[in-house]
Amino acid sequence: MQVAIKTIKKAKIETEADLIRIRREIQIMSSVRHPNIIHIYEVFENKEKMVLVMEYAAGGELYDYLSQRKVLSETEARRVFRQVASAVYYCHKVRRANNSTTTTTLFALVVDWLDTSQSKERQQWR
Repeated sequence: MQVAIKTIKKAKIETEADLIRIRREIQIMSSVRHPNIIHIYEVFENKEKMVLVMEYAAGGELYDYLSQRKVLSETEARRVFRQVASAVYYCHKVRRANNSTTTTTLFALVVDWLDTSQSKERQQWR
């Protein structure tokens, strides 16, 4: 199993509200199981940083992909929208999202949809 390691330096977190928001997002991503949502397996924290052990997304972040492409075909846009909508629906269904959930957070929750070598379970969302 491949994992991704993400380090968040606490010195770069500007406000207590930001720290609370980050902890809430970590809690959400740790507790949900959905084929289009990155899962956090483990969190290590000390005074200086938070280290997240996360599901690996081989194709990178959806936000970066969309920023680079600028324009998507209708078919590709439909596929992306379905995956995002599925993840958002799931979060609301299990009460892990609310009106304060931002678009950026939702993009962060959507798992790498470019990697076509994933399990059959994930293929249904492509």
